[in-house]
Amino acid sequence: MLGCVGNKASLGQIFNITGEAVTVNEYIRVLADVVGARPNVVRVPDDMLPALKKPAFGHLFSAVHHGPLSIEKAQRLLGFRPRYDFRSGHQGTYAWFLAQGWGDKDVRPLLDALWGATWDFDYEADVARRIAAAKPRFE
Repeated sequence: MLGCVGNKASLGQIFNITGEAVTVNEYIRVLADVVGARPNVVRVPDDMLPALKKPAFGHLFSAVHHGPLSIEKAQRLLGFRPRYDFRSGHQGTYAWFLAQGWGDKDVRPLLDALWGATWDFDYEADVARRIAAAKPRFE
């Protein structure tokens, strides 16, 4: 943000300030690795979504929020260079989280102030179980 101060090239501009873009699969893989977990990814069939009683699985974000962001303009006009890459930024955040003593607590989802919504992990686990039970098993 300091790169904008006194920089005439930044006047009236909008900048994405982020690190590298990652796919959803990479996001899951890296975060699971950082916290030492094995992800259990359940793909939700599109035709099941309208039948759900309430939104589930990332309903806080719509398609517009999943597009990769480019920092090229901030690099070019402001000389911005990310201090952390995706993995190291999340490793540092998780280390801070653990240092707060929150790793041993049963942390329930909080109400997101921006989106005015939250996750219902119990409901989502139930939906995932129903999807897994409905899938044909190939041996």
